[in-house]
Order: sequence, then structure tokens, then C-alpha cells
Amino acid sequence: MNTLIVPEGTQHLVVQEIGEELIVEKNASCIWVDKPTANKNIKITLKENSQLKRIIINIDPKQYREEVTYILEGKKAKLQEKRLILTNHGENYNKIFVNHIGEETESDIQIRSIQKGNSRNTIHAFLKVEQSGTNASTNLNSQTLLVEKQSYAQVLPGLEILTANVKKARHAATTSNLDEAMIFYLTSRGLTEQEAKAMIVKGMVESLFEETTEVMPQVEQWLSSIQ
Repeated sequence: MNTLIVPEGTQHLVVQEIGEELIVEKNASCIWVDKPTANKNIKITLKENSQLKRIIINIDPKQYREEVTYILEGKKAKLQEKRLILTNHGENYNKIFVNHIGEETESDIQIRSIQKGNSRNTIHAFLKVEQSGTNASTNLNSQTLLVEKQSYAQVLPGLEILTANVKKARHAATTSNLDEAMIFYLTSRGLTEQEAKAMIVKGMVESLFEETTEVMPQVEQWLSSIQ
């Protein structure tokens, strides 16, 4: 197995590819900026007081499949994932499993999926807090926007809590079409219909990233084909 290990005490290590397994050792932190080009089946383990921030920018995958397991093994391990999926005519499958084993662990999974054309997207996200994971905090927020009605989305969130002492455990998933009333309002203010749709999509992207300078040119290119 191709494994990347972030050594104990390493701070703010930035990686772009990890292979099949990532281990973040005690008191280490890692930022993974991921722009997927191939299918993945990966395992990530976070040790005591370690941190991982993963940013996934997946634009127009023709056919993409990812299965990822996050194991928050050590006390006070922290995980933050921000996943942006822009799909045109491809098929996208994302399976995410987060397992809280250590005490006082934290995870926050934020997903924004925007689809058009004949795209098909499935998101299966499951959060689990073991009996040993006392005072854990886990959160999933998945938002899917269908720009065109022929697009298909399926979001399957799950939550299992095996301890009575949890700080926070929640999940939310929504799938919606473009708001016609909002489009009408924006066009009445002088925007074209295409510009109105683009503004709504940009707002959704900006709700995910505090800093959009790097990702927005790619989003703009993808948006240019919206009719």
C-alpha cells in the first residue's frame, strides 16, 4: 500500500497527492488540496491532536468514483473537508465514512455539488461515533443544485452514535433546482438569464470557500456553457 506519513509535530504540511493511505501523526497538521484525476479508494488516520484540512475541487469529471475512510483515532483529532463538485455530462460517485474513535474528536464535512446536462451524482456519507468517542463533534452539510432538470442526484447521509456523551452530531442534505423566482428577480434588475444563473451558482461556491481566488476562474469556465 502506498502510504504517506506526516511526521509527529509537523505543522501545515501541504500535499497534493497521497496514494492509498495518509497517516497524520501526533500534534501534526496537514492541508491536502485535491484535484482528482483518477478513481480513489483511500484511508486516512488522524492521531492524537492532529489536524487535516482537505479541499477537493472536482470539475467536470466524465466518470469518477471515490471511497474515503477517515479514522479519527487520537484524542482531539480534527478533520475538515470541503468538497466542490461541478458535473456536466459525467457520472460521479462519492462514498465518505468518518469514524470517531478518540475522545473529543471533531469532523466537519461540507459538500457543494452543482450539476447540469445529463450528469448523475451519488453522495453516500456516513458519520459514526464509537463508544470510546466521548465528547465528539461531527457535522455533515451537503447541498446539491441542479442547474438543468435532466440532471440526477442522490444523497444518502447516515449517522450512528454509540456513546451517550456527544458534543454535537448532525447531518443535513438538500437537493434543489434553480430558484425560478430568484432568476426572475435578477433578470428584472437587468441581468440576462445566463448571468442570473451564474450569480446563483457563484453564491453557492462562495458559501464553501472563504477565499475563492484560486477556484473561481475554473468555475467561471464551467459556467460559460450554462444556457
